[in-house]
Amino acid sequence: MGGPARCRRSLSPSRARTARSAARCSPEHVDGVDIHRHARDTGLFLRQRLELFTTACEAVGHAHRQLVVHRDLKPSNLLVTAAGRPKLVDFGVARLLTEAGEQQSGQPRATRAYASPEQLQGEPVAVTDDVYSLGMILHELLTGHRPAVGPDGPVPDDALDADLRAITATALAQTAATRYPSVGALCEDIARYQTHHPVGARGGDALYRARRFIARHRLGVVGAVLVTASLVVGLSLVLMRARQADRERDAARLAATRVAQISEFLTRSCHSPIPTGRSGRR
Repeated sequence: MGGPARCRRSLSPSRARTARSAARCSPEHVDGVDIHRHARDTGLFLRQRLELFTTACEAVGHAHRQLVVHRDLKPSNLLVTAAGRPKLVDFGVARLLTEAGEQQSGQPRATRAYASPEQLQGEPVAVTDDVYSLGMILHELLTGHRPAVGPDGPVPDDALDADLRAITATALAQTAATRYPSVGALCEDIARYQTHHPVGARGGDALYRARRFIARHRLGVVGAVLVTASLVVGLSLVLMRARQADRERDAARLAATRVAQISEFLTRSCHSPIPTGRSGRR
């Protein structure tokens, strides 16, 4: 995380009430473009976009472990260098988790489009504020736009598959209690999605878990299906040949019966007396 990490180490809660004191530090200069522009300009595929996002989340998670909530996460604060490394910048409105019990009134506001509902209402700071912002960034990274906002909050785009809709919807939940509790939990669900495991955001019935299992073991399942199909075809051929053999045996028995009947008829005919007329010669 570079510069922001160095600033955090120089921060002392006893000397400063907010993480904005970090602005007095001299963070490293980051030469890069925002994460969305980088993904668009380089034509990243879905898997690559998810990997880039989770790498950026690691920087946010590091800040949280240092008890700092960024509070203004947005694409322009997640820069990607020419080497493809995401950097977290601009801690201007960040706050310490030690201030979690304090209201946010009077503090600099974050970018409204990416701020959590509780952050906009001035509620105490929490890591779930950053989780919400990351959910908004993730949706935009995957679809090219922020989600539409309905009566119950942001609605993930139908262009996303069911798992990704569930992941973004959980990150963008309107209450912190129903959101991912940490950045790590969000990243874990993304990792499960990438490895075809059931994602926690879906809950998951037996059919869903079966589909995920099949996706995870495609070659094995295909092999098992082929073996089963071969066994079924082989068994069908055996049964067909057995039925054919039965028919042939029945036909042979019928033919033998007819031959026996004809033979018996001929035999009886040969041993029967030859009938003579009534007016034969004397």
